[in-house]
Amino acid sequence: MTTQCVVLASSVIILIFLLSNIQFNWAKKERNLGRKIVESHDERTLFSNKLCMLIGSRACEHHTILQQEDYHHWTEGSRFRP
Repeated sequence: MTTQCVVLASSVIILIFLLSNIQFNWAKKERNLGRKIVESHDERTLFSNKLCMLIGSRACEHHTILQQEDYHHWTEGSRFRP
């Protein structure tokens, strides 16, 4: 009976360890995905801002405001935080 309890307890401990490790890896992948989304957004913003400076139109001001709102959506209003 004692041997069965020890085996059962060690199996439960190993199972908890494996599940927590899987959860940690999943959270790490989500953070990395969120970071990639923000980095991708930054690259697009930089390119479009350079393009707007070359064109020099008033539509670019509105475009920049929309980009800032989109960025805040990904960084503050989402579970993906850099």
